[in-house]
Amino acid sequence: AFVKTLVDSAVATAVGNLTDAQMPAGSVLQVKNFHYDGTDDSTYGVSTHAFGGLTGAITPSSSANKILVTMYVNCEEVPAFGNAMVGVTAYRGSGSIGSLSGTNLAPTSSSWPYGPIADNVRNFCVFDGGGTGDSDGVVSFSHLDSPSSTSSVAYTVAFRNMSGTKARLGGRGAQSTMTLMEIKG
Repeated sequence: AFVKTLVDSAVATAVGNLTDAQMPAGSVLQVKNFHYDGTDDSTYGVSTHAFGGLTGAITPSSSANKILVTMYVNCEEVPAFGNAMVGVTAYRGSGSIGSLSGTNLAPTSSSWPYGPIADNVRNFCVFDGGGTGDSDGVVSFSHLDSPSSTSSVAYTVAFRNMSGTKARLGGRGAQSTMTLMEIKG
């Protein structure tokens, strides 16, 4: 019993004192969670992303580490007419409506009729309202980013009108969330 107590104490001390450098590759080193309860509207054309109020920052402990960005975003098309879409993405960077800076994390697609875009096709809220009411939906997104930095890195959710009506991020009292996880490289 005496030896077991000493071993248990030594193991607990050793595990509790691991540094980030001693953790194996793929370990989660830190988690930051952000939420947004507000709404943001955009009537910009289909080629302009608008800044949403959902933003957050994380400071990697090593430039070799990666950041896993996940988001669960509520969006709305107002008013809903036929097949409408709101495109949602995340930027490494920040900005304001119509003035985003940084790197768009979604891959570029040339399949959209308005020319090349940088919204993954999975990142659309697609509505088939068919009437005059509002339509809402949810977009989930994840991206393993390599910021190569030990400074604070900001991530911002952005959205855009894909169908010529008004796009809305948030709405109907629903909360949108973004989680940033530092992953050991």
